[in-house]
Amino acid sequence: MKTPPFLVGAALLFWGWQTGLLVWAAVMALGLEGARWLRWRWEFSATEFNRIWDATALLFLGAGIYNYNTDSITNAVLTTLQWLPIVFLSLVAAQAFSASPTIGRSTFFWLLRRKGQADPAGSGINVAYPYFALCSWRSRPRGTSPIIGCRILKTTWKANRGNGSWASFRGNWKNRKVTRRWGASAP
Repeated sequence: MKTPPFLVGAALLFWGWQTGLLVWAAVMALGLEGARWLRWRWEFSATEFNRIWDATALLFLGAGIYNYNTDSITNAVLTTLQWLPIVFLSLVAAQAFSASPTIGRSTFFWLLRRKGQADPAGSGINVAYPYFALCSWRSRPRGTSPIIGCRILKTTWKANRGNGSWASFRGNWKNRKVTRRWGASAP
């Protein structure tokens, strides 16, 4: 399932505005949102998605090490977290320009790759929604609670459950069970 138009782009622009990286955010948003209007797509294999994820993980590790060596630990952690939308851009761009709408789950877990089992059809992950949540979480105004970001992450997780559509989320919400002790709960 594709994200609604301009959702990720708006989150990136808001992130850039809050972090002072608006020019970078505008370029990233144009690149990701421009994928909707381009007809050509790349056919990435599972191995190529694995390599892109591995490079992204190494980039994240490198950014953390670089920031740790150049600044105090507190500022290093905050700066590394601030760079996360830039670090994970390659993975989201690979999905946006791919013929496949999702990325296989085994891409993110090295142990699943070792077993050599292929992901069942339709069991992939749309990384655009977690990326949206990441940009929204990192762009919260200074001095506000990180609870806002946690709520966005929770909503994104629930929206991607089931068959991965927002309609299934609404359906689960309408059919929730009500318990006396804890209130409403999802089925």
